[in-house]
Amino acid sequence: IVCALRATGPADSPVQPQHVKVGFPRIEGYHQINRDRERTGYGYEYLQRLALYTDFVYEYLGYDRSWDENLKMLEEGRIDLLTSALKTTERLEKFAYSDKPIGNSAAILTVRAGERRYVAEAQLARESAVRQGLDQPLPIVRAGGDAV
Repeated sequence: IVCALRATGPADSPVQPQHVKVGFPRIEGYHQINRDRERTGYGYEYLQRLALYTDFVYEYLGYDRSWDENLKMLEEGRIDLLTSALKTTERLEKFAYSDKPIGNSAAILTVRAGERRYVAEAQLARESAVRQGLDQPLPIVRAGGDAV
């Protein structure tokens, strides 16, 4: 999330709302519009909470576009803010990020339903890493045993 907070001025100074164009791609449970045309989801609720502490007034755009298309809109200056962006070296050249994350995500290994051999091996590797106190990702290993 790209965000700048307004410094508070004297109590008698008028607060001017800051209009912020937010990328709002449809993501189940994160950015949604329900049957009553109400916005919902974690990303939406987070921005509503942020608005309590800022003078931000949001305009939500890009619901009919993919997340990647919303990122392109941010790059082109058509929106001001996009949530749920992973920080990468390539993106750091183009975008600024908040100092603190707004959430965490987890990736998991996925195999075809009913396939057990890879799941069992991955579980053993994970348990071994936990026992050894590793704080780094395990290498991906090909079926022949060579590290990728």
